[in-house]
Amino acid sequence: LMAGLPVIACDRDVIREVVIEEVNGLLIEPGNGDSLLQAMYRLLRDRELREELSEGASRTSVRYDASHVLPVLASAVGIQ
Repeated sequence: LMAGLPVIACDRDVIREVVIEEVNGLLIEPGNGDSLLQAMYRLLRDRELREELSEGASRTSVRYDASHVLPVLASAVGIQ
């Protein structure tokens, strides 16, 4: 995401908090190689999808940049 590239990730609860299907990446069934191949093929053949997901990845990455995350973490542990 930080590189502005779409992500292919396993569909798990924690992952879904960051990777949003068809917004900044594609979610696949864990342990399913065919699902991974289909997602890779889809990104390879669909330039418009790649570009949309890349834009979404860039927008998402801003929320996880250290300049945004560190103050929140510091506040959570009582460091000012």
